[in-house]
Amino acid sequence: MKSLLYLFRCYKLASSLNLIGLVLAFLGSYILLTHISFIGRFNHGINDYENIRRVYIGGIMEEDTWSSSCSRLLADNFNKCPQVESVGYMRRYGEIQFDKDGSTITSLEYLISDDMLQVAGAELVDGTLDVSKTIDGGVIIPSSLAEKYFGEAMVAGKSMKLSTGVERTIVGVYKDFPLNSNFANAVYISLGKENEGNLNNYNYNVYIRTNNNVEESALNSAMKKILSDTMVSVYGESNQVKDYLKRIRFSSLSLDKTYLNGHDPEIDRGNKTVYYILWLAVILLLLVAFINFANFSMAQAPIRLRSINTRKVMGENSLSLRMQLMGEGIIVCLCAFAVSLLLSECISKWAYIKEYTLGDVAILANPDIILILAVTGIIVGILATMYSARYITSFQPALALKGNYGLNPQGRILRQVIVDMQLVMAFVMVIFVSVIYCQRHFIYNSDYGYNKDEVLIADIIELPSVQYGALRSELEKINGVESVSFSFGILGADDQHMRWSRGNDDEQYCFVAWPVDWKMLRTMGIDIIEGRDFKETDSDVYIINEAMKKKYPKIEMGKPLYDSDLTVLGVCNNFRASTVRVDSNEEPLAFVIFGEKYADWGNKTNVLYVRLNANADKKALRKKVCQTLVSFYKDHPIPDVKFMDEILELAYKDEMRFMTQIEISTILAFLITIIGVFCLTMFETEYRRKEIAIRKVMGSSVSEVLSLITRRYALPLILSFVMAAPIGYYISEQWLQNFAEHTPIYWWLFPVAFLVVSTVVILTVIIQCWRVATMNPTESIKTE
Repeated sequence: MKSLLYLFRCYKLASSLNLIGLVLAFLGSYILLTHISFIGRFNHGINDYENIRRVYIGGIMEEDTWSSSCSRLLADNFNKCPQVESVGYMRRYGEIQFDKDGSTITSLEYLISDDMLQVAGAELVDGTLDVSKTIDGGVIIPSSLAEKYFGEAMVAGKSMKLSTGVERTIVGVYKDFPLNSNFANAVYISLGKENEGNLNNYNYNVYIRTNNNVEESALNSAMKKILSDTMVSVYGESNQVKDYLKRIRFSSLSLDKTYLNGHDPEIDRGNKTVYYILWLAVILLLLVAFINFANFSMAQAPIRLRSINTRKVMGENSLSLRMQLMGEGIIVCLCAFAVSLLLSECISKWAYIKEYTLGDVAILANPDIILILAVTGIIVGILATMYSARYITSFQPALALKGNYGLNPQGRILRQVIVDMQLVMAFVMVIFVSVIYCQRHFIYNSDYGYNKDEVLIADIIELPSVQYGALRSELEKINGVESVSFSFGILGADDQHMRWSRGNDDEQYCFVAWPVDWKMLRTMGIDIIEGRDFKETDSDVYIINEAMKKKYPKIEMGKPLYDSDLTVLGVCNNFRASTVRVDSNEEPLAFVIFGEKYADWGNKTNVLYVRLNANADKKALRKKVCQTLVSFYKDHPIPDVKFMDEILELAYKDEMRFMTQIEISTILAFLITIIGVFCLTMFETEYRRKEIAIRKVMGSSVSEVLSLITRRYALPLILSFVMAAPIGYYISEQWLQNFAEHTPIYWWLFPVAFLVVSTVVILTVIIQCWRVATMNPTESIKTE
């Protein structure tokens, strides 16, 4: 321990930088592991999660598509499967707002079947979980909402006041579900008779509780048999039913598999490729730190050679000395780990940490991660010092006390190989980050097929549709507002849409149906390429996109889609209706204006679009739009009014979080690599002080001395880049496959990555060498 402190005092900068490198590696790894744990243990906090399964149906609309939506009649019939103990299903109803002393508390609200909470393993806190008791205005709420509203959880029988003034009675309170689960901590109410006996309305997510050790293939076959029997009983044995049943398939995944392996990208937001890349980032961070520490230990070895072998002369044996040296390595690693934990605890108080990780960064929340990293620290400490400990103690004491072993060829080669490994990893991560940057730019700046800038969006579901005309009129009076329209959803912000299957025995049309008003295409700047745009007097009509026209070339303008269906008025250009996870150029879509034929469907155009003048003061106009909405929402809180760009940012929050994680990890790994290069150069120049001084005496200039030292990094940089380029390309290509629409991997990213890494490395070497190269040579020779 004394020798460790002595070295720290003698080489404060190098030792401090080495410690900082270890701290950064442990800190970055710990925070990444909290996110990995959140993802990897998704749904593990649900009671008996192995025996709870989500039902997926493939081929409802098209053969190659999967959905987690199911009809109520079919879900009820799943109880007939011998493997099934109980069935629950649910659908999101929207948001519910409670008034608490003048302030608003907002929660999600779900309609659920009678057995849903039991299937989900909900734990009762107070009252009852019998959802049938909510039919007459009752609610079942999570304990977090009860504590926020009342300050306690034991509140069954009490009432909560909605923002509309209506009172809702609390029937029961349940313990909050884990944040990393499929079940929201929401307000739950009964479905009642909604769609009872209906086979056509696929609105519900279905969960089934099964017996132990159920064979998935047998369960899926049983559900397929239930569907077949149900359809035959409802529709008879027609050819259309037989064709439909041929393409239908079922999947039932246990809850621990749904997030990363699920078939529904809208609900199962996990991604295996991302998950493995995050693990790779952790491994690379720790590996770079290990390599850095090992190189540091080997660079120190010649300095410690005399002192260690003096102790051998004094009677200490080699094994004892090696154990002490490895013990010092363990102490350094554990000290760095302890510092990283303190920093993590401080970071956990930071409000923006959730932008980087979904996991809880607090130390007490992650004892298993702390244990894993502590053991890793011990292993790193042992392995990083093992070679140098063996090397130092391998000399005969009489030889070791003479001469300078700093330029030992074997040691120099090994240190250089280790640095080359660091450079390979640095190149790989910089290449990958370059591709990430291009994809980020692509997401926000590629052609959407419409003008997404200067557009305000608001969800006006609470506003009666009879007031839409008056709202449009008032908004268009505002100076700077160009156009106002209403739509079913938000373009480009979601992958889950209303899908229709229409047709007859001769032709089936499967497409996304997007209800709009007559001004929607004009407001968003979507071009008509065939036929005509909507008019104010149009109703029960379609405008289809190019992808639908291409897939179904028989469609004619001015005629019904088929038989007596709605009339097709025109074809618009393809546009980004979904996120870039879906290829909008291949997705058939039809804008539809509802008329008499769909009068009983109610209003579906509950999203407000306001197009602003490009040169107007956008913040001022947003305020005026909000003020206008106030006059229409006298009995309700006004909806949030956001720019479309803000909503798109939320749509890609998972991707942006991952990009940020990799970018920060790359910065940390690169910093650690540069620290390694800096420390290695520091020791190398110390060993070569006499050589440099003699060269200067013989007439070499400072630039020639710097060139001599930096030249030896040229070949390692080139070789490291050659090895790293295909690895970086492969990782980038695998990640980009998560996007149906993505940036190409440009060739110029590779030379740019080479220049960035090489420039930083060479500058680091020059900065460190400058001090020795400009020293008085006589002083160096005398000191040597």
